[in-house]
Amino acid sequence: ELTSQKAFITQLNSVAVSAERIQGGRLLSNNGATDFNLDNGSVNFYSNQGSIRRIDDTTSSQFIRLEQGYFRAERFEDRKAARIVIGTNHDKKESVENETFAGTRLWSGNGNGEKESFHETVADRIIFYSNGKYRSPWMIHNNTRDGYTFFMPLNENRVKHVIGRSDKRLHDIHTNEITLNGVRLKMMIKDIMNRIGYRGVGNWADLIN
Repeated sequence: ELTSQKAFITQLNSVAVSAERIQGGRLLSNNGATDFNLDNGSVNFYSNQGSIRRIDDTTSSQFIRLEQGYFRAERFEDRKAARIVIGTNHDKKESVENETFAGTRLWSGNGNGEKESFHETVADRIIFYSNGKYRSPWMIHNNTRDGYTFFMPLNENRVKHVIGRSDKRLHDIHTNEITLNGVRLKMMIKDIMNRIGYRGVGNWADLIN
């Protein structure tokens, strides 16, 4: 047992260290996988599975992972792409693919002379909004359990939701159905065509159903 007010030791081997305060420049792992630089406030991971977790008695896991992963891009496949995961799992398995995962996956990869980044947001419901008097979220509603997914305005604070603008227009809209005040637009057009007796070039009006 050593009791000292002050000591300078160039190298210390110890099983456990107990202190009121530890002050220093860097904390290094034994295998070099983690480098915590206290002076510049950075944590560096030199492995393929760097992680930050919160572990307690909550029902879900909470984690940040910086790792390699398989990335299927638009024009290539990268089996060692960089992937950042910020997420939670209801079953605490930390799986980023199973149905209990919610969070964000950010990819960056390359191959075949191409580079691509990809950002995924995964959740049962996702909303976009700004705070303040005009707060009125757009919502992507996924967990309806009826085979439908909705992208819809929540119509709060008397805000009118608009897609596009007079000077920032959408180029094309590809859709099967448009409903106006509860009436299908296709049936409106077909009713008009029948009343004026016009079948369209190539009889396209006959194909409306």
